[in-house]
Amino acid sequence: MDEARALELLDRIASDSDVRQRFERDPVGLFESSGISLTADDRQMLLAAKGLSGEELTQRINKNH
Repeated sequence: MDEARALELLDRIASDSDVRQRFERDPVGLFESSGISLTADDRQMLLAAKGLSGEELTQRINKNH
């Protein structure tokens, strides 16, 4: 996962309710449609992250990369 691009998207998830709703519906699709390539582990982590705050999600991404 491109960490810089992922962090930019996380900022959008935290600040834009429409983007947050898209994340809640389809986190993998949101990241992939934003041009972020995901590994199988990334996909699994995102699916497990539904309901987390933007800060919690950022911590998970940083921990995994």
